[in-house]
Amino acid sequence: YRYEWDSPISVIGSFTYMSGKDDYSYLLARDIINNEAKIKYYSLSVGPAYRFNEFVSAYGLLGFNRNKVDYSSQWYNYQGSYVLAGSQSGNENKTSLMYGAGVQINPIENVAVDIGYEGSRLNIAGQSHDINGFNIAIGYRF
Repeated sequence: YRYEWDSPISVIGSFTYMSGKDDYSYLLARDIINNEAKIKYYSLSVGPAYRFNEFVSAYGLLGFNRNKVDYSSQWYNYQGSYVLAGSQSGNENKTSLMYGAGVQINPIENVAVDIGYEGSRLNIAGQSHDINGFNIAIGYRF
């Protein structure tokens, strides 16, 4: 969302939702370890925008994101056939600072094309992960 008035400087806001899932397995001797992780990412941000001319604007964003991570692991022991030897699961919810920047192009009247970047960091299970998102959006200006 963007609000403009009679100035080249305006205010822009953004809401983002992303989700992902990854699973992987590996062998340890003859045992099999299966791991799975799911993440949901929500962010809300606001920042200034600057209109260079009637076609091009640049903006910056600062806000917060919320990450929900669910993870699980199963260990299958080989004893002539595979038997579940144990499992572990958990979840974590984290809030982090997010930042972003982008360009908004108005190729024709009432149409906005956004090209942007959003970044953050997630510390989960003792490890730090970068979150980088690139986005392209088309919107209607009214």
